[in-house]
Amino acid sequence: MTSHVLVPIDGEPSSRHALEFALSEHPEATIRALHVIGFVDSTRRLGTLGGDARERYLEAEDYAEQVLAEAQSLASDFDSGLEIETDVAFGPPPRVIPDYAAEHGVDHIVMGDHGMAGSRRMVLGSVAEMVVRRAAVPVTVVRENQDADR
Repeated sequence: MTSHVLVPIDGEPSSRHALEFALSEHPEATIRALHVIGFVDSTRRLGTLGGDARERYLEAEDYAEQVLAEAQSLASDFDSGLEIETDVAFGPPPRVIPDYAAEHGVDHIVMGDHGMAGSRRMVLGSVAEMVVRRAAVPVTVVRENQDADR
């Protein structure tokens, strides 16, 4: 039985749909929404962010707070009084998501698929596909047109 589900959230409709799917398919599990800030300036590690880089970092943190608040609201709307856990991580999402799952006792990842196809997918790759390959736990990829109430 699944007890701890990780749902990467980026503010896109596909990730909101994945959260709805996780809530409906795993009603007894702890659901954790994770926003990954992919922007990691090398100077951040040194604590010397300056100018534009610092501003982009602060904007990314503000956006993360907004996205996670929306996720919490969606969960509450889904089931009155329902609360989900939220967190923020930094780094490349295809690496951070599976690593986070392993470090936090997650036993299932549910994530959205942005539906890239053709040459765009070949050039950019798919975060969902890379997470599926790297994760040590099952990963459910929810397509945007997949029914959350199935």
